[in-house]
Amino acid sequence: MIKFSYSNTKIIIYDLEFYVPVKDQAEIGNVFKSNPYKSNHLLLGGSFIEFLPFKSSKYTEQRQFWIWENDNNERTLVDRIYQYLNEKYIKIKTQMPESDLIFCGIGISRIDSNYLFAKFKQYMMDTEERLFELLFTSRYLDLEQISIPFFKNRRKILYPYSTKEMIGKFRLDTVREDGSGVWSLYENGMYEKIQERNTTETEDMFKIYQAVLDLSRLNAIAPKYSIDSINRFSKRFKGNADKESFFDCFALNDEEERYILKDGEDYKRIVLYFFDKYSYWNRKAT
Repeated sequence: MIKFSYSNTKIIIYDLEFYVPVKDQAEIGNVFKSNPYKSNHLLLGGSFIEFLPFKSSKYTEQRQFWIWENDNNERTLVDRIYQYLNEKYIKIKTQMPESDLIFCGIGISRIDSNYLFAKFKQYMMDTEERLFELLFTSRYLDLEQISIPFFKNRRKILYPYSTKEMIGKFRLDTVREDGSGVWSLYENGMYEKIQERNTTETEDMFKIYQAVLDLSRLNAIAPKYSIDSINRFSKRFKGNADKESFFDCFALNDEEERYILKDGEDYKRIVLYFFDKYSYWNRKAT
């Protein structure tokens, strides 16, 4: 049995752009208008951000693939995207089988991944069995879903939040434009504008991922800890300065035999910093 390890797990955040022909642009209803099974609906390309979350908090590579850079041939574009993703998948599965490949994005589990599957199948990039393995046995982090617990829910239903809502919630300094704007940009040959817009949107997804990760990790800090557990943990500290900064985050409650975390996000962040620095989460440490 292979023992799972997070160390080489890779996350790829990606965002695709599509073109909807004029005859279908006015379709009524709150629906995603681009459909890979409809005639003349095109995959224009997209951006892919790669990073190893356990080795760096920054992304290591950003790749882009565009139809106008591939002789305006959708098949060639689809082949390049397939070869790129398949290479990442094979490397993880053959060289690092103890790790995972994770795809991340906004609406990625309902739109982007299914669109790619349809195009990969249409142009016979591989067998359906292999295409399924590539796109649907990898793991997914769909930001419109995993961000739900960080909103004040007044809807009486669990419902995904929009990109604009996430941008506001996580205080990103950006403005999200309607996706249909890409259609006129493509029709007018304004390809650089599409690329700039897509680059910004993909980088915003990375920032939202980081914000969700940050808040979820802060939520892991408990409001109180036993005296014994904190005292044992403090033996790992090197130097009195760290120890003083750490204990300053707590008030000792002798009656409960607990250290009570002081109110305020800053105290949580300091505790989290020292928990990471001195491997609090590693129970085997002394």
